[in-house]
Amino acid sequence: ARIQFKDANNKPYVNKNVSWQVLTSYTVIAKGRGTTDANGYLTISMTANQKAEYQLQKGRLITSTNTTEKDVASNTFLLQNANISKDFQLFPEGGKLVAGINNKVAFKAIKSDGLGIGSKGIVNDNDGKQVATFTDQHLGMGSFSFVAETGKSYKANVTFADGTTDNYDLPSVVAAGIVINVDNSNAENIAVKILANDDFFKLNQGKKYYIIAQSKGVICYGAQTALSNKEFNTTIPKSKFPSGIAQFTLFAENGTP
Repeated sequence: ARIQFKDANNKPYVNKNVSWQVLTSYTVIAKGRGTTDANGYLTISMTANQKAEYQLQKGRLITSTNTTEKDVASNTFLLQNANISKDFQLFPEGGKLVAGINNKVAFKAIKSDGLGIGSKGIVNDNDGKQVATFTDQHLGMGSFSFVAETGKSYKANVTFADGTTDNYDLPSVVAAGIVINVDNSNAENIAVKILANDDFFKLNQGKKYYIIAQSKGVICYGAQTALSNKEFNTTIPKSKFPSGIAQFTLFAENGTP
């Protein structure tokens, strides 16, 4: 709940102490304290666990604000259950969908509370042709691959675990581009593949490119190659990296990612 406190002259109560409690059937099921910000706002977090969820929807939020050293103002708000909306986010590996090559696309399905929700569905092009199917692997997250075509647009038709459905546009397709694909499935090595489509290769054949891998702000791997073929492959021992997240970046010879 986000509440703004103002006085009778519509001036915000700034840096005022507020205590609050949630009551249902005269029983306190949540309480806390806070301080209003520079605009008089206070954000209150109430957790509805399984036992208290019904009570929280039917309860009352009561706030007490120290308007002056001696005066306390009380307010009561009836609580209503929030509409749990969902979002489906799409992340092409390398940042863009590139025409003519196999693109790996990660996805994440989340509820308005930030938690993942199971999801599955299909991807269609603008002619209605199915080009991919997907099912999440863990906490609403997963990936799928497909070959994008120049001049076409794509849409993901999603069915969530609660039975609701929606559709979401994939990013637009880039006519000329290069992608980096990182395969982390092997226990000992990381497989890195660089793929350029025909249009990009014609424009940039022979130019130098650099791969930089870093973890926790430290460069763990670096390599240079010339774009002599549309596909470049290499393997990197995992022993070069600490545990945690590693970021791979492909740079053009002028240093542009």
